[in-house]
Amino acid sequence: MTTQTLQTLTNKIIKEIDFVDIKPFSHNIISLTLRQIEEHYGKEQVLHIIRTTDLKEIGWGYMIGYVPKEIEYESSSEEESDYDSDYEGDCDTEEE
Repeated sequence: MTTQTLQTLTNKIIKEIDFVDIKPFSHNIISLTLRQIEEHYGKEQVLHIIRTTDLKEIGWGYMIGYVPKEIEYESSSEEESDYDSDYEGDCDTEEE
């Protein structure tokens, strides 16, 4: 089996980016191609491709520590405070 060039593999990913969440296997094709790049060219190449393409915006950004601007984490959300108030204490203690 011959190794595809880095440019060929990168182009394969770029072609699939537009079809993520449209075609059923685009995520798989991209992930498998990234794995192939990592095996033959190293993890730094994979991270470079994620940084320089739209992959960081559509689900692979976690690999480079990317968080989209529209996601805001609120530490005092209503759901969290409801959960905290329902907590009764240590789960290992037995009731008397």
